[in-house]
Formats: sequence, structure tokens, C-alpha cells
Amino acid sequence: MFRTTLLLIIISIFTSCGNRINIGDSEILGNPVVSPDGSRMLVAFAKEGKQFLFAGGALLGPYDEVRCPQFSPDGSFFAAYCMRDGKFFVNINGSLQGPSKSYGWVVFPSSAGRYAISLPGTDGVKVILDGTAIGSYDDAYTGVFSADGGAFGFVYKKGDMEYVYRNGDNLGPYVYADSPVFSHDGRHYGFIYSGAENKTYIHIDGKSYGPYDSAFKPVFSRDGGHYGFFFVNGGRAYLHLDGKEYGPYEYNVPDTYKLAFYGESPQPVYTFQKQGLMMISVDGTEYGPYEWAGMPEYNKDRSAFVIRFKKDDKIYLTYKNSEYGPFESAGPVAFSSGGDQIAFHYTSKKTFDMNYVNELSHYVRTGDQVYGPFEKASDPASLHGDNRFLFSHGTEGQFFVQNGADTFGPYDFVSDIAQSPEKNGYGYSYMTQDGFFTCIDGRISGPYMWADVKFGANGKPVTVTIDNGHIGLH
Repeated sequence: MFRTTLLLIIISIFTSCGNRINIGDSEILGNPVVSPDGSRMLVAFAKEGKQFLFAGGALLGPYDEVRCPQFSPDGSFFAAYCMRDGKFFVNINGSLQGPSKSYGWVVFPSSAGRYAISLPGTDGVKVILDGTAIGSYDDAYTGVFSADGGAFGFVYKKGDMEYVYRNGDNLGPYVYADSPVFSHDGRHYGFIYSGAENKTYIHIDGKSYGPYDSAFKPVFSRDGGHYGFFFVNGGRAYLHLDGKEYGPYEYNVPDTYKLAFYGESPQPVYTFQKQGLMMISVDGTEYGPYEWAGMPEYNKDRSAFVIRFKKDDKIYLTYKNSEYGPFESAGPVAFSSGGDQIAFHYTSKKTFDMNYVNELSHYVRTGDQVYGPFEKASDPASLHGDNRFLFSHGTEGQFFVQNGADTFGPYDFVSDIAQSPEKNGYGYSYMTQDGFFTCIDGRISGPYMWADVKFGANGKPVTVTIDNGHIGLH
């Protein structure tokens, strides 16, 4: 009775309506979280020793603790870890799942409106899939969905042995098993396991390959029609593609071997060793040799790519037969809409001076234009409508936004630049002595006590503001 009365009294302190809440002088716990479509928000806050969760018009609580509020990628679920009376729960769409003796895990697919959670207890770990318990185990490692949500799996332990759960099937026992991987549509699956003889095997769609001294996770093409993995035997590496083996390759550095399918292509991209150096195979063409190289970075339609590599302990980028560098570091590459220009943030060591030995200067390159040096700079964003690049930079405590050839500022702070899914709209928040402001496609709003800009999956900009205890989603 006391708990119910307390809940009613505390809730009466706050007022909420749709996607706006007045929390008064309460302490907000982290930034508000916005749903993927931009229509709802999650806000955790504390008041008089208790914590609450505002979830798109509903006020939930009180709790002793609220952690990690989040939406599923498709926005059909929200989740948060909550503690009450020393017991742990997972809050799924306002329903408390539990109790458990500690926080477990919660996972969602990128679509399909499904979820899975674990609830650790004194007699094992219970796994719940879409609201239904599917088993209790000595231990259960983080689950994984296929991208379309059609398949779900995880590794669990009973006694000293490990098993793989996949869509109701229990595979094993194994001495060791790694989490399953799925094709995009969930029809194909694979995982690594080892048996009593301490050898490694790869399981693909019910068939085992091996034994090997060691092996790397299998990967699938987007349509699931092709698969591959690297394995090691006798100190040499081999590539297994669709039942055929290629190699041997040198095997001195394990991180050298990477394999991936990009887009709709049935042809994999992979790295391997040759004469002590790294090579990259892209669509059947080999690039290299390099001291080290990352996997290619593609533009949206996969018509162009950048290779990032290391030479003499410096970072370089190569793009359409042009080489950029040397750099101390280089950030992700942004491509113009036609893939004819690239932009990236990089660092170089400052000219020697006793005041800043080994300090770095920041630069941003957009096409043939180089901006800098700066004390700080963000990774550039690409506006595909007109081939402009946007980025922020700061020097001596003042920050600016570079929008193509135009410079805006100075500001005391600039947020990360948000982009619409199609990269034809942009937004950011900034702070001056008058407060926070938002800029969305050049339109300014403010001031606020705090503000941030995001884009929903539908491409519409969303502004989250905090002002005099009012938290709003606009």
C-alpha cells in the first residue's frame, strides 16, 4: 500500500503530454534517446532518490536504477535495465521481465519486431525469445538474430560442454562453440566449434568442415548463396569458398586474414599475406603489397572504393590511382554523390616546438581542398544533393562549421553533424553564451538550455530540447 501511494505522489510531481515532459528540477540521466522514426523518445531521470523512465508519453517507475534506455532498430520495442528492491529487471515496452540476480543481455534484429533477453538466476540463466521462455542453462552467451529477424541463435553451457541453439534446434555437445552467424535472410548459418581432440571445425548448414588447427568465423553473401572462411593447418592459411580451397598462404600475423561480401556481389573481398606483407583481393584483382591494410571502404553504389594502408609506420589512402599521405591517423572516408570526390579528417605531427612536442594538428581534406591546421576537427559528412561536404573544427576554444565554401561560427561547442538517410539534409546543434541553438538545413532555432538534432528513418529532422525542466521532441 505504501509503495502504491508513493508512486502516485511522485508521479503527480511531473507532467507529461505525448513527447513532452516537465521534470522540474529533476536530474536527467544521460541524453534523451529518440526512436528510429523520430516519433518518440526515452528519458531517464532521478528525483528524490528514485529514478524514472519517460517512454513516449508514459511515465514508468519509480525504480532504484534505470540504465541503457534504447529502441529496437525498427522502433517496435524499447528496452531499459531497471532495478527495484535489489532485484534486476529488463523493461520491454513497459513490462518488467524478471526478476534476475544481475543484468543480462537484450538483443534485437535490424528489422522484424522481435527481441531476446537473458535473465541470470541462482539456478541458471533463462533465455526469453519474443516473450516466451525457451530454456534455462548453466550459462548463455549473447544471442544474435539474422538481419531480417527470421533466425535467432546463441551459445549456451550445460556442465562442461557448450551447445548452439538455432531456431529451436540444439546442436552439440562441443568443447567450445562460437556464436552462430546467419545469412541476411536467416536461411543459412554457420559457426566455429572444437571437439575433444582439441581441433577446430566449421559448421555450415548442417555440414562440418575440418579438422583445422584454427579457423575464422564464416561469412555469407547477402543472398546467402555464397559462403567462405579462412582456416589454418600446419602453420599455413587457406581460403575455403563455396566448397573449394585456395592457398596455401603465409600465416605469421592472424589479423592479416579478413573476409567479407559487400552489397549484392557474389565475389568476396579478402586480405592475405605474401612475402611477409599484406595483399587485398577486390573483385578478383590483387592490390598491394602493404605493411598493413584495412578492408576497402565503398561508396553507396559500390562503384568506387578507398584502400587504407600503412607504410613506414604512417597511414596512407589510395583512391582511383591517387595516393594520399603520410598521416598519423585518418578517419572514415565520405564520398560525394557520384563517387568522384572523397573527404576525410586526418592528423599530422605539429612542427617541432618545445611547447608541443609530439602533439598533433588536425586537417580535413575535401576533394583537392585542404582545411587546417586545427586543434580539433570532426569527420566530414557528405551532402549528396550538391556534392558539398560539412565538418566542424576548433582552435583555441572556438568552434566553427564548414559548409562547402562557407564558414559559420564562432561557437563554444558544436555537436556531431547529423544527416538524413539519403544524405540530402543535415543538422547540428551549437552553443554560444546565449545557450544552445539548432541548425537544420540552414534554419536556426533557439536558444535552449540543451538541444540536439537527429534524423528519423523517414528522413525528417527531429530536435530534442531541454529548457527550464521541459524536455521536448519537435
